[in-house]
Amino acid sequence: MFRFISGPVYVPAHFNAVGSILSVTLAGSVAITELSSSGSWNRGEVYAGGRHLATYNNSTTYLIHTDHLGTERVRADSSGTSCETITSLPFGDWQTTSGSCGDPSPMHFTGKERDNESNLDNFGARYMSSSMGRFVSADPITVTPGRVVDPQQLNLYSYVRNNPLRLVDPTGMIIDDSQLSDKDKKKWQKIQDLANKKDKDGNYVNKKLHDVFDRLQSDKRTFVLENSKLGAGTAGKFTITEMSGNDFTKATLQLDFKQISSISSTTPADQVPGFNKFEGIVGNKTLESAEVFGHEGAHGVYALDNTAEAIGLQGLLNQQDAALKSGNFPLPPDLMQKINEGLAKTEKFAQQVEKIINGELQDKENKKP
Repeated sequence: MFRFISGPVYVPAHFNAVGSILSVTLAGSVAITELSSSGSWNRGEVYAGGRHLATYNNSTTYLIHTDHLGTERVRADSSGTSCETITSLPFGDWQTTSGSCGDPSPMHFTGKERDNESNLDNFGARYMSSSMGRFVSADPITVTPGRVVDPQQLNLYSYVRNNPLRLVDPTGMIIDDSQLSDKDKKKWQKIQDLANKKDKDGNYVNKKLHDVFDRLQSDKRTFVLENSKLGAGTAGKFTITEMSGNDFTKATLQLDFKQISSISSTTPADQVPGFNKFEGIVGNKTLESAEVFGHEGAHGVYALDNTAEAIGLQGLLNQQDAALKSGNFPLPPDLMQKINEGLAKTEKFAQQVEKIINGELQDKENKKP
């Protein structure tokens, strides 16, 4: 699965059915402030790193304690004393609250806002009925190649492949571009078009790019695509962000569209002799963006095929980052050697895939409208 983010983006406020509540929201329909129609403060929500940390209501700050899926289970007052517990079944059904807090926030199942009139959970792209364990409308991203080989995904109303104890759906659809700017959405759409482009005989023009795209899109894990400002000379970056034992549940593919737009020459690949990045496509920003995505996506494919190795490497990289921040750098030589060897393996794979993608992108079919 993909989820796409381009930093905090505020969207227009909306009223409820009777026009008495005004909600100011973040893109993706995450409420952060609720005002009355007269403009007085009703409720505020505090987020950091995409996680719901606290609710401000009734002149009190309530701290949030969630389970591994982000469903709120305990609320505490500012002193840390528990004042409410919340229980529910796997799909968020049969939810009950007990305690003295008075249920100060409607954020419940996996952190989504539950409407008190319809009892539906707001996932942004659509609503989910916890009592039915299904969305009430079809996934706007309909049948994809990945779904054809996964029967659990053929039902466009199902929630997380009917596995709510392990998986979450951030937005109610496989691909979420609701938080991208209009400009970035157009860039991403062009990359998707290239990945799915076919010739007159029905064959994929950019087969390797399509394979990378489809592999990540159809996987149960979430791959978050961000338009990020990266360091000089770095147009993309792949990072595993959430791990569970010997597996991972979420990773980030960062693309720096601004840096990509400034590419003016080819760059020698250090792991694949004779290959020059962006060969034959310099100046075509869409093709350049597609090549960068293909490279970072290949890192994701390598992580899927070598999960334990990728988890181990990410753990070492996290140690390295912590050491840099604390001033305890460098790490011991044996750990640095493991990091360098691990990075070389995944980078070599990514560059080998990128070389194939680059050759495909030079095809004259990609110059056609």
